[in-house]
Amino acid sequence: MRGGSATTDHIRARNKSLSAEVKKAANAGKCFDTAMKEVKLPKHEKWANYEASLPANVERFCY
Repeated sequence: MRGGSATTDHIRARNKSLSAEVKKAANAGKCFDTAMKEVKLPKHEKWANYEASLPANVERFCY
């Protein structure tokens, strides 16, 4: 994925999806450790560094 408005739109969509999934986990009392292991974003799993960065992003959204 290269820069530009399309990239920005994809990042916003991913963050919106991530926020929604983490909110569900938080409401179920799963933040931090459990959420970091269980939250997945299948629609975005082909992104570079998805597996490596997802737990940290989940933790950030748990705050």
